[in-house]
Amino acid sequence: MIFIGRYLAAGIPARIHIYCKSKNFDKSRLKKLYEKLSKYISMDLYSHKEYDTGDLFVLKDISKEEIYKTLCEFKKVTEQDYTLFPPDDEYSSLEEILSNDFKFKIVYGYEKYGKNGRKYNGYFVNENFREFDIGFYTELWLLRDCDLTGSFDYEVDIHIEYFDIWMDIDKIDSEDETTLLAILNKFKIKSFANCSELTKSILFYISG
Repeated sequence: MIFIGRYLAAGIPARIHIYCKSKNFDKSRLKKLYEKLSKYISMDLYSHKEYDTGDLFVLKDISKEEIYKTLCEFKKVTEQDYTLFPPDDEYSSLEEILSNDFKFKIVYGYEKYGKNGRKYNGYFVNENFREFDIGFYTELWLLRDCDLTGSFDYEVDIHIEYFDIWMDIDKIDSEDETTLLAILNKFKIKSFANCSELTKSILFYISG
C-alpha cells in the first residue's frame, strides 16, 4: 500500500541501523545515542550486530500472541484502530490473529520479485509478504543532543524499518489533523499527571 505525501504513522521498529559516515569515527561516541534510544525502545527485544561502519539492531522473533497483545494495547491507549496490520483482508478482527490459521514470520533478504538483484526485509502473513515501512526521513530527532554534530551535518545516520500498524488516514484523505491532535492530547493526560492543574490543562492545537 503506497500513499503520496507525509503523514503520521506508528510502527514497531524491526531493524535499527546506525551508519557512521567516517571510517575513523570513534564508536564510543554512540553511547549518548543508545542511552536516548533506550528511553523510547526496549533494547532487550533486539539482537545487536557490530560493524566497522556502524551497528545493527534486529528485532528478535515475536509470536502472534505478542502481536495481538501489542495491537490491543495500542488501541486502548491511543483510542485508534490498527489500520495496516495484518495486511490480509481475511483477518478483519484482532481475535483472528490468535487462530490456528494465522501464520506470521519475519524474513530478511527476501527476493520478492525474483532474482532482480534486490532483496527485501519484511514479514509474511500466511502467503502474503509485506515490506517493512521506512520513515520519510532518517530519524534525526534521535540524533539531536547526542554530541554527534559535525561541521555541517550529523556524523552518523540512523535508519529504522517498521512493522507499520497505523497511519493517519484522515491526513491522507483530507489534510485533516484532528486525529493527530486527539492522540497528542490523549498522551499528555498521563504525561502531565503529576503536574499542576494549570499544566494539566495544556492542549495541543493547530495554529494559523
